[in-house]
Amino acid sequence: MILATIVLSTMIHGAGFEFALDFPIDPSKEIEGFLDDSVDWIVINFGDFFDAISDALKVVLGKLRDLLVWIPWPVMMALVFIIGWKVASLKSLRCPL
Repeated sequence: MILATIVLSTMIHGAGFEFALDFPIDPSKEIEGFLDDSVDWIVINFGDFFDAISDALKVVLGKLRDLLVWIPWPVMMALVFIIGWKVASLKSLRCPL
C-alpha cells in the first residue's frame, strides 16, 4: 500500500499534474452558476407540481391542527402519558438492563 502511494505520487509529480494536488480553495464558484440554473429550471418547469403538493400538505396539516386544538388539553396530556408509558414498557421488554 505504501509502495503504491509512493509510485502514484512519483507519477503525478513526474507527469506535471501538480494541479491535481492543489486543494480547491473555493469550489463553489465553479458550480454556482450550474446549480442556480438547475434550480431555476426545476422551479419553472415543475412549479405547478410543487404547488399541488404544497396545497395538499396545507390542507392535511390544517385539519390536523384543527383536531389537536379541538381535543381538550387534559385528554391530550393523558394520551401522551399513556403512549409514552407503553413505548417505554415495550423498550424495557426488548432489551432489559
